[in-house]
Amino acid sequence: MAAEKKTDVEEKTTAKKAVEKMPDTVIVHLDDARDGEPEVQYVSVNGKSYTVNKGEDVEVPLAVAEVLVNSKDAMGRYKNYVKEKEYKTQK
Repeated sequence: MAAEKKTDVEEKTTAKKAVEKMPDTVIVHLDDARDGEPEVQYVSVNGKSYTVNKGEDVEVPLAVAEVLVNSKDAMGRYKNYVKEKEYKTQK
């Protein structure tokens, strides 16, 4: 027996309910600041600025958490790229 296909209205309603269940905020924890680093991390989303204290659990909007995750991911890729280039130049 074939599965019934949802109508566009049913799919939109299901997606809307899923979004409504998503939390508006999440708790993030940034690593403690190293020597010479600022004690806070500044984040700007859609023209609104946020300050996130390092070394503490901080409740932030979901969009701010996404920016922080993307930033950490980008920094990891950058560090890997630099290590790869350094390794190639040593050969």
